[in-house]
Amino acid sequence: MRTMLLTPRNADGDYLYLRVSPMDAAKVKRGCRWQATVTDLHSLKVYVLRDAACHPFDPSYKRCHCAARVISRRELDPKRD
Repeated sequence: MRTMLLTPRNADGDYLYLRVSPMDAAKVKRGCRWQATVTDLHSLKVYVLRDAACHPFDPSYKRCHCAARVISRRELDPKRD
């Protein structure tokens, strides 16, 4: 199965390395506001991601939405999912 790499930031500012399906990767937009639910195929954890500025500490980039941040995370439940 082909996978894509996503690198959102968590609440601590550290980058995660998530392997997701091409369908999940297509949910992630660039340059606009967005929110997506994706599954890391390696750990089977489900993440809710949201747009983020690529330079969060530089006020001149406040309209940039090319990065991603983690909003929530949960384990994949086979009975529920």
